Amino acid sequence: MKKRVQLGVLLLAQLSLGQTAQPKLPCAYSGAILRADNGKIISFTSPEMKSRATRKVDVSVTLMGKVDFKATFLFEILVGPTGNIICLKRVSGLPLADAEVEKSLRQWKFKPAEMNGRPVASIGTMQFYLCNIACGQGGRSITLLN
Repeated sequence: MKKRVQLGVLLLAQLSLGQTAQPKLPCAYSGAILRADNGKIISFTSPEMKSRATRKVDVSVTLMGKVDFKATFLFEILVGPTGNIICLKRVSGLPLADAEVEKSLRQWKFKPAEMNGRPVASIGTMQFYLCNIACGQGGRSITLLN
């Protein structure tokens, strides 16, 4: 009996060593996700994500319109098979504005990714430059829609 347990542990260890590491998703998700033919997860770039958006909601200017700031925000986003954001994770940005930016992003909707003719989840990054008041020649830009 002891040898069977040892053999089982050894087999499980070999199985786990043979698995290849996948990119870490921004949150736990166990459903189907868009993958390439080789099995690796496909990650959309910011311009690709923005072009896949079917509904865009701009950031609210109620609080942010009164604060002078410049910041580039980068988010990792997991979009579900329905096109709604399942979760998002800020990689960089301005903590003061996080809540307003996240509130706007959570209202976006995307064209669902497809694999073998079926809708699946997809992952990507989205980058936004937000500026208010002292923005230079480009003028004010407190929008996510660019």
